[in-house]
Amino acid sequence: MAVDSIAIWGSVGGWGAFAPAFALALARELALFAGVVFLIFALGDILLDIGWLVFRPSRAGAPVAADTEVEGLALFIPAWHEGAVIGDMLAHACGAWHQSAVRIYVGVYPNDVLSHVVAIGAARRDARVRIIRTGAPGPTSKGDCLNALWRALKSDVARGDFDCRMVAFHDAEDRVDPLEPQLYAAELAHADAVQIPVLPLPRRGARLIAGHYLDEFALSHRRDMPLRARLGAPMPFAGVGFAVRFALLDALSMRRGGTPFAADSLTEDYELGMELAAMRARSIFVERHDSDGRLIASRAYFPHTIREAVRQKSRWMQGIALDGWDRLGWAASGGNRRPAAILGGLWMLWRDRRAPLAAAAIFAAYVALLLTLLA
Repeated sequence: MAVDSIAIWGSVGGWGAFAPAFALALARELALFAGVVFLIFALGDILLDIGWLVFRPSRAGAPVAADTEVEGLALFIPAWHEGAVIGDMLAHACGAWHQSAVRIYVGVYPNDVLSHVVAIGAARRDARVRIIRTGAPGPTSKGDCLNALWRALKSDVARGDFDCRMVAFHDAEDRVDPLEPQLYAAELAHADAVQIPVLPLPRRGARLIAGHYLDEFALSHRRDMPLRARLGAPMPFAGVGFAVRFALLDALSMRRGGTPFAADSLTEDYELGMELAAMRARSIFVERHDSDGRLIASRAYFPHTIREAVRQKSRWMQGIALDGWDRLGWAASGGNRRPAAILGGLWMLWRDRRAPLAAAAIFAAYVALLLTLLA
């Protein structure tokens, strides 16, 4: 009799009537949480839009001159399993950067034969290319590979073989801009580090995956970064398309025990920008054009499969939002004591680290939608 009563209650008068109401109540709570988070994010974007409209940099500056003198530029290119692209990248870079004062350092691993062989072929065609083998087999972190390149550069400088003034950074799939060396030389005459825009190249048939990088970098490098620089907030680097004065990297390496890059970090480029800000270095974001009005930028193809995009975005989220919080804290001003710089730095750090909250809000919104449909 008791079993029959429980069965009847569960199927008719109990759970069957309670479940839809519970689902709708839970859906409302989740939707409220997601809505509040989305509202906060939207208000922040509106403030950024207003700030960009008010403080956006003027584009009336003189174009970068092709005959600007370039002295002692080292280009660092870490390569792990990049045999399919490193050859084309080096051929393009050597042809675009014709200056004898440019030296290209390519970091390869002892257990990556294809990248090594292709890079050696490029070195035989152009004496400015140096192939540096890392000590440990790959994969290691990008910071570890960059440290190997730094030790090789320091050795060349100590021997008097190369007079280095600045170090630029690119990945193996990048298309360097022909006027990057001239831009770096001009801007680093009055700054310590410079970041240029990164422009993802569109891929046919991959609009939903590779295409979203176009929107992301359009917001980040045409709106957020210029405003960030204007506020005096610490300037994180994008990993490519930036250059730092050699003397400043040398000073940072001495502070860090001989190597300037964090080998235990997933986002060593982001941390590098923050550490330079802590040293009160002047980092700038620059939008410059050539004489034809073309934007000088780093161009590259970004991941076009779900697996590759998820791996990259997961690394960015953990390295910036989680590890960055743990490793760097909330030192927002980078030594700048102006209230605007402190508040702007805190705001930008919040934007850097809000990705986990955004993911939770999106998940909550989808669950709320599903529960509403089921109820």
